[in-house]
Amino acid sequence: VFTVDRLTEESQPIIQVLFGEVNLNLYSDANVLQSEESVTQGSSYANGQTEALSQEEEKDGLEEWDPGFTPQERVAKLDENKEERQEISDFAQNVHETIRDESEFRQQLKEEDFAAGRTLTDIHGNLVRVDQRLERPDSKTIQVVNVVKREGYSSSGLRRYAYAGPTTGIRRDVLIAKAEFNNALPEQVSEFPSYFEGKENKLDKTALILASNTGGADAVFTIGFFGKRDAATDDIKPDLYVGTLSKGSGFGGEFRNVYDLRIDDNKNVAGLSRFAEDTTIASVDVDGTGGDLYGYTAKRFLLKSDNTKKIWLAGEGFVINNSGKLRNVSDFTNSTNIEDALNNSAGQLAFFVKQDTANSPDLHADVTSAAYFAGGNTARNNIDIVLITDVVISMVKSFASGLGNISDGFE
Repeated sequence: VFTVDRLTEESQPIIQVLFGEVNLNLYSDANVLQSEESVTQGSSYANGQTEALSQEEEKDGLEEWDPGFTPQERVAKLDENKEERQEISDFAQNVHETIRDESEFRQQLKEEDFAAGRTLTDIHGNLVRVDQRLERPDSKTIQVVNVVKREGYSSSGLRRYAYAGPTTGIRRDVLIAKAEFNNALPEQVSEFPSYFEGKENKLDKTALILASNTGGADAVFTIGFFGKRDAATDDIKPDLYVGTLSKGSGFGGEFRNVYDLRIDDNKNVAGLSRFAEDTTIASVDVDGTGGDLYGYTAKRFLLKSDNTKKIWLAGEGFVINNSGKLRNVSDFTNSTNIEDALNNSAGQLAFFVKQDTANSPDLHADVTSAAYFAGGNTARNNIDIVLITDVVISMVKSFASGLGNISDGFE
């Protein structure tokens, strides 16, 4: 609803916007666009200036001026118009809040994206601090970083493979799971399904990196599975890479060099030795009994540059509660609140590189020689990761909250 008035024949028109919004395109006498103006509800425009309407101007403008109306009939719809104007105002406010919520949600996903932390006891009785984060280091990559900190390390409780490494000093173990695509990822998770439908968008590289450092020593024992897409088949078949890296400095601390690990076009990873799985011998896979969530495994690998050099990647896995006690399947099937059960649970994975003894993994002897992999492992370290589900729960809650805020704005 708007009015147009002229005080004289020669004067510029005066536009009063009483309800809604008027957009003006102003042209010269030569029909050239000179400017664009937007006059919003409750404003007047004249001679290039926008001013607020007075209450009396609004009232006069909104009255009904049909011939024959009495003064009472002219103002009869003013209250109704006032309610409609308030509804428009409320709707506009909801739209602005929705845009803000969506922007904040997108920014959280883009920059941080999700982070969580928990302190608990591991299966060995060590007090553990776990920090977990979902990140986007660049526009094409998404990764999960899981850092575990212990003040000293006791290995009691390992049921299969012996640990003979250092037990004193601050110990940190890290897991990095990374996926890199050939094109930039969407900023919003809601756009991921359409992104993956595009045949031109493909997973290009994958990496699962595990590393450990004790006491700040200049040695970071590292195990990784790196893969690069085969352009001919579009398949990614990761190989095992093992080595001991020097300690980094600056941002990232002792794991700086671990964060920088990349597979090149020739499938080499600087500082690590490449292995291929030995398919001529069976792997070892044993699960817990009676519903206990425990198991151990071992696979033999051959050094790519010399297949006479054999190692076993051995590991044990546990599902524990926050007190370090082994979980049973019944703890979850009998739970009335699955979120509480997950918040009181964690996964623990311990990895070793063991010597080959009579075609079996040696239960005690680690591979230490640098002839087998870059840097060797004279410290006889293992990698012991504690994984929490907090980031997954945080993601689900954040998605639900973000979608809820958006939908609330239009109700």
